[in-house]
Amino acid sequence: MSAIPITTNWPLWRTAWRRMRRRPFQYVLFVLGVALGVAMMVSIDLASGSASRAFQLSTDAIVGKTTHRLLGGPAGLPESVYTDLVTAGADLPLAPIVEGYLLVPELGEQPFRLMGVDPFAEPPFRDYLAASAAADLSALGTFLNQPNSVIISADVAADYGLAAADNFTVDNAGKPQTVTIAGLLEPADDIAREALSSLIFSDIATAQEILGLQGQLSHIDLIAPDE
Repeated sequence: MSAIPITTNWPLWRTAWRRMRRRPFQYVLFVLGVALGVAMMVSIDLASGSASRAFQLSTDAIVGKTTHRLLGGPAGLPESVYTDLVTAGADLPLAPIVEGYLLVPELGEQPFRLMGVDPFAEPPFRDYLAASAAADLSALGTFLNQPNSVIISADVAADYGLAAADNFTVDNAGKPQTVTIAGLLEPADDIAREALSSLIFSDIATAQEILGLQGQLSHIDLIAPDE
């Protein structure tokens, strides 16, 4: 079997080399420009991936073990729906939720997801508040009895120099309101740490007041039995 001859376009290479020798800085700048462009695209992809992962972890933390949700449209649903279900003896775990997004000036002006919950209904769905309550009963008492009390991640508080009993401001569409840290959540692992980094927990009444949803729930979480 005869070898296939390999041809090289030497005239083209010589022409290119002469041009590079005449304008070396131009070609250096060209290569640097391409390298910077690639680096920027990679950094954007990495940042986008990190933001998507944080959002997904936050969503997973909120969903927990929920299998179904009762929704009432953009305006939510009356909280009386939850009361009626509980009074009727619904044979399913139920958890009322009021949620929305806020800006927090003291926490880097970044958006946080406010999640108003009933701590006594939460354990079957999400274990963050249950773990906090077991560790600090006084924090749970403050959370339930003191208006405008919230619970945030201990890591977030440490990052911004905050501690239990400190106040900070939340801003809902230009309507600022002061809240008090009733307690701090200690993440169990890195996944929980990232998930809790953008969450603020409050009771139902506080979330309704801050978000302007008096008498309304965002949804009711359910856990349906396996068929």
